[in-house]
Amino acid sequence: MLKISSILLGLVLLSLIPTALMSTGLMIPLYIYPGSKWNTLISAKNAYPNVPVIAIINPNSGPGTAQDSTYVTKIAQLIAANITVIGYDHTSYGARNASDVKNDIDLYYSFYPNIQGIFFDEMDNVSGEESYYSDLTAYARSKGFNLTLGNPGTNIDSSYLGTEDVFVVYESNGYVDLSQSSTWPTSDPSQLAIMSIKVASLNTTWVTQACQKVGWLYVTNDKLPNPYDTLPTYLTTLMQTLSTC
Repeated sequence: MLKISSILLGLVLLSLIPTALMSTGLMIPLYIYPGSKWNTLISAKNAYPNVPVIAIINPNSGPGTAQDSTYVTKIAQLIAANITVIGYDHTSYGARNASDVKNDIDLYYSFYPNIQGIFFDEMDNVSGEESYYSDLTAYARSKGFNLTLGNPGTNIDSSYLGTEDVFVVYESNGYVDLSQSSTWPTSDPSQLAIMSIKVASLNTTWVTQACQKVGWLYVTNDKLPNPYDTLPTYLTTLMQTLSTC
């Protein structure tokens, strides 16, 4: 029998992203100053409207120190295209003072109040910081940011389930071995995401298989030191493949 908390989580995600879970969605770190690349993403979403898209904005390793009118305009355009927009906020694997993380949430609320959630980067994955992340999620929701994502970038202890809505269980070069999914903290795809970087060409078969394991994914040919400063050259093919999942 499903736990009530799992049912409620599903309802929350469905209310935030109307087409979510109809197919695996694109979760894109949009760490690019608003401009033509944002327009390209909007065009891709318009071409494949059944694919849920979450865009993570990152004005300056967080919200920055002042509102940027260009961000205000382009965020509104993303939302108008039915793209869910969330803000980047790092936690230094639980070592960052919670008041500083909350201050970033406050700044997002002040500068860009129409975003829909918060992306907690550098999330701890070892049991012990559950209350830290639960508290941050509760704070974000008190500001109206009802979708929270945690990014440990690797597998995570199941004790963290419920502290965030979605967890990135892989962020690294190449494709994750999907047989590892049996060790992930939950078998509910809607709570899992993977981010593959430095992937020269898109393996559509792998993407289709990944759709059975996770609710959100991102694949890019971009690489370190900043793998999120441009869009993947095969974005259209990626969206097309996700539309068939």
